[in-house]
Amino acid sequence: MNKELKMLCKVRNTLLPNKSDSFIQTMISNLDSKILSIQKETGLVEDTSDTYKMRQKTTEYDQSDRDCVNLQVDSYDFVRGKIRKKFPETLRPMTEALVKICRGCDKYLATVDPSESDYWYDCHCVAGENPYDNLENCRAHWMRENREDGFDASYWWRREPTLDRKINRLKKELAKCWENTHWIDTDGSKVTIQDVLWRLKDEPIISVEISTICRSNKVLIETNRKDQADTTKFILLHKSLVLLDGYHRVAKALEMGATHIPAKILKTDIFSG
Repeated sequence: MNKELKMLCKVRNTLLPNKSDSFIQTMISNLDSKILSIQKETGLVEDTSDTYKMRQKTTEYDQSDRDCVNLQVDSYDFVRGKIRKKFPETLRPMTEALVKICRGCDKYLATVDPSESDYWYDCHCVAGENPYDNLENCRAHWMRENREDGFDASYWWRREPTLDRKINRLKKELAKCWENTHWIDTDGSKVTIQDVLWRLKDEPIISVEISTICRSNKVLIETNRKDQADTTKFILLHKSLVLLDGYHRVAKALEMGATHIPAKILKTDIFSG
């Protein structure tokens, strides 16, 4: 575990120079929580200042004119590559945060490759010269001459198709995590969340007093998931009001000062029927 702990610390340290960005600060906070949890459970201490070299996929971007997410996407991809296999539960709230910032409005990945003529048009700033030497001049010329007609996104910025595909893929991944919720009996028999929902399809939704619900103290409540939880959606309870699904909804309801929450109750044995 000491090797994994050091890896997490190095990942966190790599992000620190960009901690002023709210999304990156969210990732740092999640990493810190996992680091502290491991230290508390194992008694290990790791205070390395080492970092990794994070590869920037795009070398030129400017957030002044377009809502760019180059830094956020590059940072997420870096963290994902390091922790996905060993700490998927730590990665999940980061994935949710990235999906959230790319939701509801246009986000751009700035791309520029001066070797591709499509990005340069007929501009006297670079005519017969090396575009790499004239990035700022060419951009200034384009904005000065064409600003009144609107800034052509295909010139310097573009809505990156791969970003849309990435976000859609991450959404499916998050949904699949919930769909994979299941319970296994001592004999190896398995019951999925879909099985339980099907058995409860005709059961009424009732209001349950939160203080009567039996919850496990071993379930990690992730801040980002709690903040996004929909407390109007029913939770799943087993007989004797044991909580099966909905820990983050219950945590958010309590934080909001609610005393009751909508629920469906499975009154039969979970491994029967």
